[in-house]
Amino acid sequence: MKFQHIFPQTLGIANYPDASDLAMQVGRYMMQTESFLYNPHQLPIMKDFMQWMDLEVNEYAKKMQFPDDYECTESWLHDYRLNTYQPWHSHAGNVISVVYIIIADENVSSPLYFRNPVNDMMNPMNANMDPDVAPVNTTWYNSEQMGYPSVTGTLFIFRSYLEHSIKLKDNTNRRIIIACNYNRINTIP
Repeated sequence: MKFQHIFPQTLGIANYPDASDLAMQVGRYMMQTESFLYNPHQLPIMKDFMQWMDLEVNEYAKKMQFPDDYECTESWLHDYRLNTYQPWHSHAGNVISVVYIIIADENVSSPLYFRNPVNDMMNPMNANMDPDVAPVNTTWYNSEQMGYPSVTGTLFIFRSYLEHSIKLKDNTNRRIIIACNYNRINTIP
């Protein structure tokens, strides 16, 4: 028998080579400002990082066989405090979104969860997908959601319609991320 995969979800994952330097600069910067900033991709301390991320996003777009080039159109910098979280959400009206883990302790930070956009109501695996209930032996073939560890320096690139979330932060360790939306530079005539 042959198997073909239709309508797969593609997640790009990359690691920033200067992650420690960026973490130090952004960590210091966030100590002097609010815990949430809108459009931080325009800050001077983000310049080198944004150039790298733009290249990674455009490589993802090319692998997806998208004909256009993409640029960051908006961004958010979150320095998560105790008892904060990010509920399930998507970035409607955009093509590609990213989450980059600037600072996190992978031993205590919530994983970054992605939800399968296809809801299989019949649940052939008899799986309880609540990660707090019990570990489930699932793969991307049969899962409602997948969690990826929050490791400092990791970039996640995905289609903007893909829902994602993090659980409640129940510790005082730092967790800083930048999320961005990318849209095409070249418009289709």
